Amino acid sequence: MKNLKHLQQFKGNPHKKQGGWVAIAALIISGVGMSQSHDANIAAANEREKQAQAERDAREASARSAEVSAQKERIKQQREARISRAKVLSAAQASGVAASSSGVVGATGSISSQEATNIGSINVAQDFASAASAANQRAATAQGNIANIQATAQQWQMITSTFGAGKSSWNKVFGPDVKKAGTP
Repeated sequence: MKNLKHLQQFKGNPHKKQGGWVAIAALIISGVGMSQSHDANIAAANEREKQAQAERDAREASARSAEVSAQKERIKQQREARISRAKVLSAAQASGVAASSSGVVGATGSISSQEATNIGSINVAQDFASAASAANQRAATAQGNIANIQATAQQWQMITSTFGAGKSSWNKVFGPDVKKAGTP
């Protein structure tokens, strides 16, 4: 009987005895469930972070690709401008017009101006693409943070509901109405 003193709280009432063990089992099961849920939420958060990192990597690769394309377009504009200037100078020379004449200087100046305008447009478009990429990055980071906060809120909600709904079970085992071992 010495080992069964803890059962004295249930003495004389078989429903209290059964309810107490059920309450203890329910608390243990809810604790295990919370632990498993916590582990699953952590695993899900880790996977969301991996996904967010993969999306960041993809955006960075896309941005690098866009930069390479923009650089190629700048080089193309410079090459076309050099070819146009060479054509103007060649035509002027073939017709006997001096390279320093106002017509030749104006034509090559116009070609250079157009080249600068085209390259400026490429740079502006590249800046817009970079700004859009940065905004997408901030949005993805915020989305990941929201998912983590929601997972944490869900965990707290589960803990609250377990102990809120389990309060009657908790009181059956440890509440003020339960007789303590060794008390009449």
